[in-house]
Amino acid sequence: MEEKFKEVNDSLKLVFEMTARIDERMKVLIESNNESKDRIEKLYENQMTLINRIAILENKNGTQLITDLKNDVNIIDGKIEHLSERLVHVEKEMMQTNNKWSSIVDFIFKVGVVVIGSIILWKLGLKP
Repeated sequence: MEEKFKEVNDSLKLVFEMTARIDERMKVLIESNNESKDRIEKLYENQMTLINRIAILENKNGTQLITDLKNDVNIIDGKIEHLSERLVHVEKEMMQTNNKWSSIVDFIFKVGVVVIGSIILWKLGLKP
Protein backbone atom coordinates (compact mmCIF):
# COMPACT_ATOMS: atom_id res chain seq x y z
CA MET A 1 0.00 0.00 0.00
CA GLU A 2 2.80 2.38 0.78
CA GLU A 3 4.16 1.77 -2.69
CA LYS A 4 0.87 2.84 -4.18
CA PHE A 5 0.82 5.97 -1.99
CA LYS A 6 4.37 6.69 -3.07
CA GLU A 7 3.47 6.16 -6.74
CA VAL A 8 0.40 8.36 -6.36
CA ASN A 9 2.47 10.98 -4.49
CA ASP A 10 5.14 10.91 -7.23
CA SER A 11 2.47 11.13 -9.90
CA LEU A 12 0.91 14.11 -8.12
CA LYS A 13 4.31 15.81 -7.93
CA LEU A 14 4.85 15.22 -11.65
CA VAL A 15 1.38 16.56 -12.41
CA PHE A 16 2.05 19.61 -10.19
CA GLU A 17 5.39 20.27 -11.94
CA MET A 18 3.72 19.85 -15.32
CA THR A 19 0.94 22.28 -14.43
CA ALA A 20 3.54 24.78 -13.15
CA ARG A 21 5.38 24.57 -16.49
CA ILE A 22 2.11 24.87 -18.36
CA ASP A 23 1.24 27.96 -16.28
CA GLU A 24 4.59 29.57 -17.09
CA ARG A 25 4.16 28.85 -20.77
CA MET A 26 0.62 30.20 -20.68
CA LYS A 27 1.89 33.44 -19.06
CA VAL A 28 4.46 33.82 -21.82
CA LEU A 29 1.80 33.12 -24.47
CA ILE A 30 -0.60 35.62 -22.87
CA GLU A 31 2.11 38.31 -22.81
CA SER A 32 3.00 37.57 -26.40
CA ASN A 33 -0.67 37.70 -27.33
CA ASN A 34 -1.08 41.09 -25.60
CA GLU A 35 1.97 42.47 -27.42
CA SER A 36 0.58 41.18 -30.70
CA LYS A 37 -2.77 42.81 -29.95
CA ASP A 38 -1.03 46.13 -29.27
CA ARG A 39 0.89 45.87 -32.53
CA ILE A 40 -2.26 45.02 -34.45
CA GLU A 41 -4.07 47.99 -32.86
CA LYS A 42 -1.23 50.32 -33.86
CA LEU A 43 -1.24 48.93 -37.39
CA TYR A 44 -5.00 49.38 -37.52
CA GLU A 45 -4.69 53.01 -36.33
CA ASN A 46 -1.98 53.68 -38.93
CA GLN A 47 -4.09 52.09 -41.62
CA MET A 48 -7.10 54.21 -40.67
CA THR A 49 -4.95 57.33 -40.70
CA LEU A 50 -3.66 56.46 -44.16
CA ILE A 51 -7.18 55.73 -45.40
CA ASN A 52 -8.31 59.13 -44.13
CA ARG A 53 -5.38 60.87 -45.81
CA ILE A 54 -6.07 59.07 -49.07
CA ALA A 55 -9.72 60.05 -48.88
CA ILE A 56 -8.76 63.68 -48.32
CA LEU A 57 -6.35 63.61 -51.26
CA GLU A 58 -8.96 61.96 -53.46
CA ASN A 59 -11.47 64.66 -52.55
CA LYS A 60 -9.04 67.42 -53.50
CA ASN A 61 -8.76 68.42 -57.10
CA GLY A 62 -5.51 66.99 -58.52
CA THR A 63 -5.15 69.68 -61.15
CA GLN A 64 -5.40 72.37 -58.49
CA LEU A 65 -2.55 70.73 -56.58
CA ILE A 66 -0.46 70.60 -59.74
CA THR A 67 -1.09 74.27 -60.54
CA ASP A 68 -0.30 75.23 -56.95
CA LEU A 69 2.96 73.31 -57.15
CA LYS A 70 3.81 74.93 -60.49
CA ASN A 71 3.14 78.37 -59.01
CA ASP A 72 5.37 77.56 -56.06
CA VAL A 73 8.11 76.37 -58.42
CA ASN A 74 7.82 79.58 -60.46
CA ILE A 75 8.07 81.70 -57.30
CA ILE A 76 11.17 79.77 -56.22
CA ASP A 77 12.68 80.16 -59.70
CA GLY A 78 12.11 83.91 -59.49
CA LYS A 79 13.80 84.04 -56.11
CA ILE A 80 16.73 82.02 -57.45
CA GLU A 81 17.12 84.40 -60.40
CA HIS A 82 16.98 87.39 -58.05
CA LEU A 83 19.62 85.85 -55.77
CA SER A 84 21.78 85.04 -58.79
CA GLU A 85 21.61 88.66 -59.95
CA ARG A 86 22.48 89.88 -56.46
CA LEU A 87 25.43 87.49 -56.34
CA VAL A 88 26.72 88.77 -59.68
CA HIS A 89 26.34 92.36 -58.41
CA VAL A 90 28.18 91.56 -55.16
CA GLU A 91 30.99 89.83 -57.06
CA LYS A 92 31.29 92.85 -59.36
CA GLU A 93 31.46 95.21 -56.37
CA MET A 94 34.12 93.03 -54.74
CA MET A 95 36.20 93.09 -57.92
CA GLN A 96 35.92 96.89 -58.08
CA THR A 97 36.92 97.17 -54.42
CA ASN A 98 39.88 94.84 -54.98
CA ASN A 99 40.92 96.88 -58.01
CA LYS A 100 40.70 100.11 -55.97
CA TRP A 101 42.83 98.64 -53.20
CA SER A 102 45.39 97.31 -55.64
CA SER A 103 45.56 100.77 -57.29
CA ILE A 104 46.03 102.43 -53.88
CA VAL A 105 48.74 99.96 -52.86
CA ASP A 106 50.45 100.38 -56.25
CA PHE A 107 50.36 104.20 -55.90
CA ILE A 108 51.77 104.06 -52.34
CA PHE A 109 54.53 101.71 -53.50
CA LYS A 110 55.48 104.00 -56.38
CA VAL A 111 55.47 107.09 -54.13
CA GLY A 112 57.62 105.17 -51.65
CA VAL A 113 60.11 104.22 -54.36
CA VAL A 114 60.30 107.86 -55.55
CA VAL A 115 60.79 109.13 -51.98
CA ILE A 116 63.47 106.53 -51.20
CA GLY A 117 65.20 107.27 -54.54
CA SER A 118 65.12 111.01 -53.80
CA ILE A 119 66.57 110.46 -50.31
CA ILE A 120 69.35 108.30 -51.71
CA LEU A 121 70.19 110.92 -54.39
CA TRP A 122 70.13 113.72 -51.77
CA LYS A 123 72.43 111.71 -49.45
CA LEU A 124 74.83 111.08 -52.29
CA GLY A 125 74.76 114.75 -53.16
CA LEU A 126 73.47 114.24 -56.64
CA LYS A 127 70.92 116.60 -58.10
CA PRO A 128 68.22 115.18 -60.28
